[in-house]
Amino acid sequence: MLFTAFSVWTEDAVQISFSGMQTPFAESRDAREELRHRINEAVPEANLPPEGEKPGAPYFSPRALSDEKVRQGSPAAIEWAFDEARRVQGEVPGLTA
Repeated sequence: MLFTAFSVWTEDAVQISFSGMQTPFAESRDAREELRHRINEAVPEANLPPEGEKPGAPYFSPRALSDEKVRQGSPAAIEWAFDEARRVQGEVPGLTA
């Protein structure tokens, strides 16, 4: 597993676990910001705030995924994150995908 991208909680929340992510997201605020931006584009109701604006891990309601078009487009943001992690980890000696 490359990293923990998100958690789904029974308390009606999809939490984006930036703190549980590995390279490149652990080291790069720009990479985390790009992922946040991609999630907000794919899931407009997510409305994740910029890093540091609110304490704790950002989250949104799973109801934001109720629209079929959103459900179909939202995996692209997560796939991008996994692709980035694989790309960067492939460049770091000792790390494997």
